[in-house]
Amino acid sequence: MVKDGFAPLLSKPREKVHAVLGRYVRARSEDLVGDVTLHRATRAWINQMIIDLQEQRSTQSVAKTDPAASPTTWAEVVIQAGLTVNDLRQQYAADALLARAWLVGVGISGLILLHQGWLGHAASASASLGAAFALAGLALPPAYRCWRIRRRTLNAPRWFLRRPTDWWPPPLPDDYTL
Repeated sequence: MVKDGFAPLLSKPREKVHAVLGRYVRARSEDLVGDVTLHRATRAWINQMIIDLQEQRSTQSVAKTDPAASPTTWAEVVIQAGLTVNDLRQQYAADALLARAWLVGVGISGLILLHQGWLGHAASASASLGAAFALAGLALPPAYRCWRIRRRTLNAPRWFLRRPTDWWPPPLPDDYTL
């Protein structure tokens, strides 16, 4: 006859079972959840990063309130950076090429998403949706830079993101100046 190792444990009252299991889990906690000191060190590192970011934001807000510290117009920013119209044209051409390529990928991924959704393949449609978002994440930063050069504006990205018709960068006009 084989003895069951848990039979004596199950015959005890519930409080004793919890006490035995609690001791077992505490004794093997590192095996179950890993080293707790690593979690504490990671948490301290994250907290320090948050504090550093808050300090950085507070110093940036002080700099933004000083009108002499930051330029106010597009031309001032370009002159302060030491850029010329040709430099802006070259930057625009490079960014426009990237933005157009990635936006074409977003469109193709969207078409695949529609096709897979029409066929009822949820997994493939989800993968296409993820690809579309990833490609959009790659396409929008260069498109935003092109938009700023084309519009000669210092507006925040939210103004750009509210106008999807401006995402595709058209060619710069021949008479482009600062």
